[in-house]
Amino acid sequence: MASRFALAPVPRWRHSEDYLALLDSLEAALPLARASRLSGETIARAIFALSEGLIGEIVGIVTRAATQAVRDGAEQITTASIEALAHNPSGGADVREVPAVAHGLKLPQPKTTRKIGLTMPPPTRLSEHRGVGNSCGDVRFSVA
Repeated sequence: MASRFALAPVPRWRHSEDYLALLDSLEAALPLARASRLSGETIARAIFALSEGLIGEIVGIVTRAATQAVRDGAEQITTASIEALAHNPSGGADVREVPAVAHGLKLPQPKTTRKIGLTMPPPTRLSEHRGVGNSCGDVRFSVA
């Protein structure tokens, strides 16, 4: 399927008001009992540094942090919980994980009683990929 579509580079987000609005939108969709204030200076910079400005990384970091917050009962994302993720951006994939997957080995799955999923509608305009005038009002997290 990849050969049917031309690849288009997606610019990275900049640490700006649009980025902070994205974090606010993601937080509004989180099923956490306590406010995390993701757009606060310290936590926003921590997420930005780990994500390298890539939208998929930003959402992945927030989703993993929210999942951990539910698991440990904190019900809130903090700068410390973001840093504790030991996030490795997808551009720097850990090559030690590749052989296990390549050889068909099943990696152990974490034991959890609740799962957090993320549903986002497909973008309708290229500008939504650029972080210009986009809205994440339709982002939904679910807890099972």
